[in-house]
Amino acid sequence: MTPEERKRLVDKRRRHRFPIEFAEYFPRGLYQVGPVEIKRPYSDDRNRVLPQEHDEQTGVLVWQITVTDPLLERNKASFPVLILSDTEPVPLMAADADPDMYRVALTGMTVQPRLMTSGLNKSLGWAFWATGYVPLPGTSPASSASGKSSGPASASASGSGSKTA
Repeated sequence: MTPEERKRLVDKRRRHRFPIEFAEYFPRGLYQVGPVEIKRPYSDDRNRVLPQEHDEQTGVLVWQITVTDPLLERNKASFPVLILSDTEPVPLMAADADPDMYRVALTGMTVQPRLMTSGLNKSLGWAFWATGYVPLPGTSPASSASGKSSGPASASASGSGSKTA
């Protein structure tokens, strides 16, 4: 094996994402807090407008949402989920939902292990990825406000969202 082949294999392992079933991993669902946002690279200059990020593996645009898991402790409950979609994803929500915080279900979920650091402390965290929204269990698309599922059928991406378990 050449050094280049070895490097490609190691890089592939580092970027690997594990598929998960939304209903199994989040049995009580998730609550989205705030709107869908464009994911842009980090910059020290707040006035500099950078282009939207594309997924390294698929080339698809990356969007970010903040969600809350009702099963987690309060200080660990909110975390980002990155959504892969060529168009801006539109959440499927009930007509009477609060626009600032509402229940969502996601499709094409994958997780990627991440090393999380806080000062001298290190722990294992997770980056969460999805390909779009799906109707909540027990609701039909007709009973939801306007919205659509978006993105490719499979989620294969790399990213920076994380959640510690």
